[in-house]
Amino acid sequence: MEQHDPDNPIKEYTGVWMPKEVMECKDLAAIDKLTFAEIASFDVCYASNEWLAKRIGRSVTTASKSISRLIDLGFVEPCGFNGRFRQIRVVKNCKPCRKRQGRLVKNDKAALQKTTSIDNSIDKSIDIGTKVPKALGPVEEPVRTQRSLDIDQAFLIWEEVMGYPLAAAGKERFSINSILSRKGMDLDKLRLMVRLVAESQSDRYKRFSISSYTDMLHKTNELMAWAREKHAQNQSNATTMEV
Repeated sequence: MEQHDPDNPIKEYTGVWMPKEVMECKDLAAIDKLTFAEIASFDVCYASNEWLAKRIGRSVTTASKSISRLIDLGFVEPCGFNGRFRQIRVVKNCKPCRKRQGRLVKNDKAALQKTTSIDNSIDKSIDIGTKVPKALGPVEEPVRTQRSLDIDQAFLIWEEVMGYPLAAAGKERFSINSILSRKGMDLDKLRLMVRLVAESQSDRYKRFSISSYTDMLHKTNELMAWAREKHAQNQSNATTMEV
């Protein structure tokens, strides 16, 4: 048996201690607290969502949502990805229900603090001109070996920027592959698009919702139209300030 097999992890423990902040958090369901207990039984949890789902007696979707909720509230944090599986751990000395604004992790908050951050760096990397792009070009034939590595990296990008993991199911991998197959698309531009998704979360007037790569695949036009609109507003505000 492999020591770090995410589908059959090895752990030795005599029990699990649950902090008061987790037990009394009203934003957590009982199944979320059970998921926390399973994660807490590891120093660093590399178990797959499928394994955790079996342990808590629920579906993979439920396990994934529980993990996302725990991360969102600041009780669990991503701590690594080795190219094969993600790693998460409980947050030491966690505070009661510390919900992350916009679900942004620390590494990306600095890049997204200003509303005007949809600026020239994004404008130059992704063409957001006067017309909505048609799905960023035609699909090209993917290079399978490198593409598989890129897809794994895409899951890490989402977790880093959005602050919660996506279940590495076949549907999501297919969607990532389709996005990366578009002409001119690479991991750097994918990261910029995910940052757009993250920043759009704080706009209550937006007319779309993106919570996965599958959503991004089907709502690229809406996302880019929103980015153009925000970019135009930022330029208009800058001009007004100069006057």
